[in-house]
Amino acid sequence: MSLAEVTCEHCEGVLLSNKAYRVWTEDSGRVLLDMVVCYACNLEAQKLGLNSAEVKKIARPSQK
Repeated sequence: MSLAEVTCEHCEGVLLSNKAYRVWTEDSGRVLLDMVVCYACNLEAQKLGLNSAEVKKIARPSQK
């Protein structure tokens, strides 16, 4: 799966410039939020103080 085939999990928009960001938050080691978002949603997440990092490669879901 390429970044071109992925949409933002927050606004459901197409990832412009083929950049994706992982946004997550934890509480006592427990993951409460983990999603792949676009640049604009990443900026909003950063304003909210959430953890974020650019996604370099998206793994394909395993097919059974």
